[in-house]
Amino acid sequence: MKQNEFIDELMSYLSGLSDAEKREIILDYEEYFREGRANGRTDAEIANGLGSPFDLAQDTLEKHSIAIVPTTLPYGFETEERSGNRWFKHAWHLFKKSPIVFIVIAVLFGLYLYQVEGSAYYVIHENLANSVVTSLIIIFAFQCEHKKSIFEFDQHKNNFILLLNIICASLLWLILVVAEEYMASLIGGREFGLDLYSGEKSWAEQVFSFVFYCVAIMLCFMVSALIIINKVRFDIAYKISFRAGLLYWKQIICSMLIAFGWLLLVFIVIIIFLNVGASATNLSIEMEKIMGEGFFMTTLLMIIMSPMFLLNYTAWAAVFRDGSMKNTVNQIN
Repeated sequence: MKQNEFIDELMSYLSGLSDAEKREIILDYEEYFREGRANGRTDAEIANGLGSPFDLAQDTLEKHSIAIVPTTLPYGFETEERSGNRWFKHAWHLFKKSPIVFIVIAVLFGLYLYQVEGSAYYVIHENLANSVVTSLIIIFAFQCEHKKSIFEFDQHKNNFILLLNIICASLLWLILVVAEEYMASLIGGREFGLDLYSGEKSWAEQVFSFVFYCVAIMLCFMVSALIIINKVRFDIAYKISFRAGLLYWKQIICSMLIAFGWLLLVFIVIIIFLNVGASATNLSIEMEKIMGEGFFMTTLLMIIMSPMFLLNYTAWAAVFRDGSMKNTVNQIN
């Protein structure tokens, strides 16, 4: 966000102040931006350091004992940080705003996984693709809700650093995943491998993998959003996400359980509908062939799961935009 955009948005929330008070505030922020540029910082970095114009306006008006004029938040949806159900409702709210975009991203992800299913390094393919898709979902979700670009395209250096942090975060996650696969193979007494069919897994191995992914996802759930939206380094993003995960693990689990329940319900309804339709039109054999194709099932699952992919963004919104940790990034970064 550039200086004029930041100040214009801030002023739009300060209608309760006199013109003289507004001019004084504008001069203060203009001086802050000048000092920041003199120290080699970009407008985007300065604006990120200051925080949300809406929150700043709210603090300013509270000092003057004036209620902020907008009755709703500028992005139109406030999440409840203590409600995992609300996190999923926020995801559904965003999905309805631009369903085609999110479905296309999800389908492309599913088709890629279908293509690499027989690869000797399927686990690596899957996790790298998931990292890319998560980043795209967060970018589009932010732009869809805030109606502005998340990037400053004239600041190439910043974009490069952002990309570097995303890559580093993905590589660190891959190291954790490979370590899990190796430990699971030791527990199961099978040969270590990174393909989808690296040997039959024992119950002990499956329990270990399940617990590992539950804990790892819970603690790393907001890493991508912190890197992309708050522009923090990947190691700091993991540190802050760990803190958030420990604090909000119940909400994360709740939101994901609701998402999986939604997935199961819609999938069952679609399968029943297709089977009834096939019987009514005497196309049972043809329909069984279509439904037996991995391509069809993968695509169908990805479409149904589209709202679920948005949970990374809505979890960030609940905790770091609307919740108790919204000042944490500036304090640590």
